[in-house]
Amino acid sequence: MAKLPSIRIQIFLFPALLLPLAAQAGYDFDSVFPAPTVWTAGGPIATVSDIYDPVDASPWSVSFPETDVFAFSLKGTSSSLGNWTVRVGKGGQIFSIRANGDEWIPPQFRGGANPDRAPWVDEVTMPVSVNTTLNTETDPYFIHGAGIYLDDPPYTDTPFFSPLLASAINSPAGQLVTANWSQHAHVPTIHKSGQILFQRITDRGEGILEVEYVLHNAGDEVLDFFNFPWTGVRRSSLPNHYIYNGGLRVLSGGLFSDPNLTLLSATDGYASYAESSASDAPSLTVVFGQTTPSGARRASEWRWGAASSQSEPFPVDETSWRNFYVSAVRHFITLNPGETVHVRYFLVIGRESTTTGLIATHGLVAKAGLTPLTYASTDPGISQPLYASLAGPPIEPGATAGATQDPWFHVSSVPIPGWRPLLVESGTLPADATVNSLGATAPIQNIIISQTTGDTTGVPVRWDLDFQQSGGQSFSLTETRTLDAFVLKCGSNSSFGSGTHVLKIWIGAFNAPNPVLPGNAYLIDVQNTNWLAGDFYAFDIPDLELPAGDYAFQIGWTTQDPSRPNISFKRADGEGDYAAGGRLFSGNSQPPFNSTPDDGKDLVFFLVESSGSPTDIVLTDNFYQLAHAGGAPGDGFWRPYNGNTDQWRLLGFVSPTTGGIEDFGTEAELVNSLLLSPNTIEGGLSQVLYAGTDGASAITQEILADSGDLLLRHRVPVGWNYFIEKSLDLQGWSGFTSPDVGTNSLIDQAIESPDGVTPRLFYRIDYSVPAP
Repeated sequence: MAKLPSIRIQIFLFPALLLPLAAQAGYDFDSVFPAPTVWTAGGPIATVSDIYDPVDASPWSVSFPETDVFAFSLKGTSSSLGNWTVRVGKGGQIFSIRANGDEWIPPQFRGGANPDRAPWVDEVTMPVSVNTTLNTETDPYFIHGAGIYLDDPPYTDTPFFSPLLASAINSPAGQLVTANWSQHAHVPTIHKSGQILFQRITDRGEGILEVEYVLHNAGDEVLDFFNFPWTGVRRSSLPNHYIYNGGLRVLSGGLFSDPNLTLLSATDGYASYAESSASDAPSLTVVFGQTTPSGARRASEWRWGAASSQSEPFPVDETSWRNFYVSAVRHFITLNPGETVHVRYFLVIGRESTTTGLIATHGLVAKAGLTPLTYASTDPGISQPLYASLAGPPIEPGATAGATQDPWFHVSSVPIPGWRPLLVESGTLPADATVNSLGATAPIQNIIISQTTGDTTGVPVRWDLDFQQSGGQSFSLTETRTLDAFVLKCGSNSSFGSGTHVLKIWIGAFNAPNPVLPGNAYLIDVQNTNWLAGDFYAFDIPDLELPAGDYAFQIGWTTQDPSRPNISFKRADGEGDYAAGGRLFSGNSQPPFNSTPDDGKDLVFFLVESSGSPTDIVLTDNFYQLAHAGGAPGDGFWRPYNGNTDQWRLLGFVSPTTGGIEDFGTEAELVNSLLLSPNTIEGGLSQVLYAGTDGASAITQEILADSGDLLLRHRVPVGWNYFIEKSLDLQGWSGFTSPDVGTNSLIDQAIESPDGVTPRLFYRIDYSVPAP
């Protein structure tokens, strides 16, 4: 029978087993939000899409393309003003409102040395949350719904938005629902964010957009000040700001820094931005209500003002100045860990005279406001079991049980107090890219390509006052291979102390002399390390699959440091024996750089193939472990934006005690699980693999002491061929069992346990999957 490529799964009585998860079915947003009332102001309902339309493009001050931020659009109409388009970013923020031929959201301008500092993370419509006790001048505590300021190079060379965890489009209702993990805006930061933000935007017709937040504090710290929302407009498009009071509109100017404040109770519950003083001018109206939430420390307020003192007439180029009229609703409530609040407000697009009538007719002021939400695990339908699907790779959680299958875990789509958000991160780099010394011994296992000839010290990596030098090597592959590391031979003794000593690694397709962008970039922190001439160093990267083709790897520094010694690597000097590539070098740039391969001066290098499972997913209730898999960062700054994560999604919320993540790997009939640490599972394609002292329990330690007989419990689908191998060092493998054929029965295989003589043992299961 023809076979598909075999699958090899490793279990370490020590490190990690890895299991992939595919995209989940739609998130149960309906249970999260209060039941919606069914009403419409009339007219057609907006169309909602996740496809970018270049027709909607607007002028911005930042250099990044708006495709970097775009996630969704709503296109509707107002009988008084015509068509409008509202666009929502990856962080859930409203980053664009186009109406009457103009863009109404500010252009994201920042002066000074970093004009790209705040791309669609500040001058947008979003919630803001603060802990007023922990918020200090040196360590600000501001959680933005949108994302982070780009203040932590080299990690913030591109925008990072609050990770989008789930989304749904309800086209018949003109509705978009999203869930995001909101981020601390000021980075680097010592603070963590545990804020999960659900947002529902509904077009009610005639230019009325209902915006709802369900904001859950899943962190360990109190949140006690909020902007619901923080918002604003482009002054060049809508220069007039009106507050409504007693049925009259009051032109209200000044600077945001003044500050300008009024109680919500002293207004009619809404304020407008208008194109002119005409009563029928195009306008955007924010309906925030008049009430202060129960239990608030002080009355809720509306704050407004221009972000700059620029006066009319405004510059012709609308993107060349701080073109931002700011406003925010300030609420002084306390949201303790585990608590949730529901927020509703309205944005009304239309001509001002028509807008006020719509607000009154549909009672929008009374509908707006804040309400605490509490969910209970005893509510019918709140908690549901999820099972691991055995229908075929990739394995994924689903609501349907297989034969003889117990739930993988129980999950709730709503934030029950005390339950923890459960995240899946796919396409992840499960640990920071690292460099490790191999000593004076060259690698000999799993070599894809190597070039061993050469003892010339001539590949400097340097960036000081005089040089910015980077090096690399081009190479070719004739078939698809999975790269785990590349190894270089050090050519000079170097020591790096504390400070910013970060190496940038770039690997990607190469069309000599040009790298094919974007490729794959990794950052490796080498502070407090020593390098010895003649030793081999492995640059370990998460498994990178490279199809047949021409490639290159390159290495350089990310910053200048006049006091830093250079580091160099060995190369050939005309006697290089690798014919399908050559040394790459740049004297004035960092990777990726252009360079003509110098054949005959190849680096001494080894490309090492992965011998383990694909590192496809991480499943965790510890957000920051996704980015800092090796533990807390040494400098104290938490960086979920550090490049170690890719695609996030929310499975739901799990109990901290029963049926939750701490029980992974301990139930007899689970289908894929291995407990790696108290809060995280990593996995690859496999069945159950765990070690236990008997058939009903599992050892929940990464490093196992001598505990008597151990069992390797697993289930092999019908017809799959398999056998188990053992290793002492992950290098040499020997057969531990004879080949066998799976029957989908649960198998308890007795295995040897580590002891004082053999403190580590490694087992792997080799599968070959029959073709369909």
